[in-house]
Amino acid sequence: FDLIGNAAGGESKYPYNPFYGGFSPHVSAAWNPDMAPDTLLGKMFGGNKTVIRGGYGRIYGRANGVDLVLVPLLGPGLLQGVQCVGPLSNGTCAGASGANLTTAFRIGVDGNVAPLPSPTNPTATVTQTLPQPFFPGSYQNGVLNPASADGSQLDPNFRPDHSDEFNFTIQRSFGNKMMLEAGYIGRLIHNEFQEINLDAVPWMYTQGGQTFAQAYAAVYTEYCGLQGATATGVTCNKNTSAVTPQPFFETALGGANSTTCAGYSSCTAYVIAKQGNNFATTSVNAMWLSLSEALPSTNPMAHSMLELPINGSTPSGGALNSTLTGAFDFINSYGHGSYNAFFTTFKTSDWHGLTTQSNFTWGRALGTGSVVQASSSITVPDPFNFNTFGTYGIQPFDVKFTLNELMLYQLPWYKEQRGFLGRVAGGWTIAPIFVARSGLPQRFANGGDAQSFGEIYSGQSANYEEAAGVSPFTGGSTAEYSATNSSAIASWLAAIQAGQTTIGTSANPAKGGTGLNMFNNPIAVANEFRPLVLGVDSGTGGAGVLRGFPYFNLDATVSKDIRTVERIQLKLIITSVNVLNHFTPASGSTNIQSLGSFGVITGQYGSGNGTVARWMEFGLRLGF
Repeated sequence: FDLIGNAAGGESKYPYNPFYGGFSPHVSAAWNPDMAPDTLLGKMFGGNKTVIRGGYGRIYGRANGVDLVLVPLLGPGLLQGVQCVGPLSNGTCAGASGANLTTAFRIGVDGNVAPLPSPTNPTATVTQTLPQPFFPGSYQNGVLNPASADGSQLDPNFRPDHSDEFNFTIQRSFGNKMMLEAGYIGRLIHNEFQEINLDAVPWMYTQGGQTFAQAYAAVYTEYCGLQGATATGVTCNKNTSAVTPQPFFETALGGANSTTCAGYSSCTAYVIAKQGNNFATTSVNAMWLSLSEALPSTNPMAHSMLELPINGSTPSGGALNSTLTGAFDFINSYGHGSYNAFFTTFKTSDWHGLTTQSNFTWGRALGTGSVVQASSSITVPDPFNFNTFGTYGIQPFDVKFTLNELMLYQLPWYKEQRGFLGRVAGGWTIAPIFVARSGLPQRFANGGDAQSFGEIYSGQSANYEEAAGVSPFTGGSTAEYSATNSSAIASWLAAIQAGQTTIGTSANPAKGGTGLNMFNNPIAVANEFRPLVLGVDSGTGGAGVLRGFPYFNLDATVSKDIRTVERIQLKLIITSVNVLNHFTPASGSTNIQSLGSFGVITGQYGSGNGTVARWMEFGLRLGF
């Protein structure tokens, strides 16, 4: 780390470069054809009854103050959290679980400044001034620098996002009561907020003429296979001798006669013996770190990531910290996306007391992964090539089809409300709102750690890392399934109770589960997916190429004007949400590394998204 005045020859005036290119043009045009009514075009366009419109505009977003102000401070400095695990009252660091109530450091009692030495060097002193450049967790001039928590860095060329927006519509009226409109909406989004982890596994690193990705793929394919999850989960063959030695591992680790691989038939066999669990869970980051830490300091692989020790001098008898940091988030504006949609709208205005509007939209939203600008510790699946490999795809808010129906119907009978019957039967208005849409993307997750490409460590999360398919998807998601409406579900529940499967066991009714699942045959669907494998797979499909449950809902308001004397108005209002009391289930978890909850339905679509059990509200409004 360096202060901005010391970096780049001291030429930078600001932590980031001001953006002055916010030119935001807008242009539009409209044409109202006026053609002779007795011609073919005149009959089509209706003579002054059609409007053709088109437009373009560039709209800029805003840059969040979290990025512009906070992120540049997250190097070692005012807001950098230095690490002293288990600080003790004697000024040392005891490490994890090393402090108790009698020995722990107490602010204001044991001093005003907490100790900062490393747990591996509890008596080391810390310099009060930071050298330039500053290497956290290492020795400089014989003095231990404090280790660093996860850091963040703002791209000096960070800029606000912008979208180029296009639309083209044709509107046609039929008399003065009805209108039809159809058109296209398009958006091209550039310079979206993006975050990547600079401390990702360099999977293209080459040893022995083979990249790490190639070696990993070859070992995984032989050791674990590329089959889907079985009834008992994702498993790997523990026979290490059956795996072919790979040039990368043999060269990087020094061969079977090296100190590291001694006692094993090959260095590849050593890797499997030590990293079998990481292979089974596709924990590439954890595997790389573990292998690197086992290497001598002269091996370049031992210093390939920020999490690994820095190759520097140590005092007599001292040792470098084993872990310097967990990740380094690079905040940039390299994201991009698009939205394209076709829509139609049909309106009626007080046609025999009926006013309606029907909207249908068919659209698609793609991008590199949407996150808000206040996000942190979120990276793309492959930070080395995130535009095309790994993350670009369907956005989490993508809905293919949406239908909205709005209606206001004023009953035409007894408008004057004369007599007793008129008072009762007149003045009624009905206003329903119906919404139907296709399901949101359903992500078949690859595991809890989400580090299949080595992009993260356990303290981070990745955008949209999905499992890979091994056979055609047969699940569907058009209905919830229970033992009462599916014999396959009944067989699945019976297998759970007999201990014959680990898939969806949390749904077991005997232990308080719902007995509901997204899929008619959860075991078969789980077997159609496998973990994402570095060197084998080339993409993840964004937020999900498959879909969760479709959604529909009907709300309505019924009101009645009660005529009294001229100066007093009285209205009865009855509003009902989810009139049909329709149950829209929430999509279950589809994580193939956590099969106990696979597909299990535990509730309904959240109330924050518009679906709740039916409820009604009654009101009486008095005006005078």
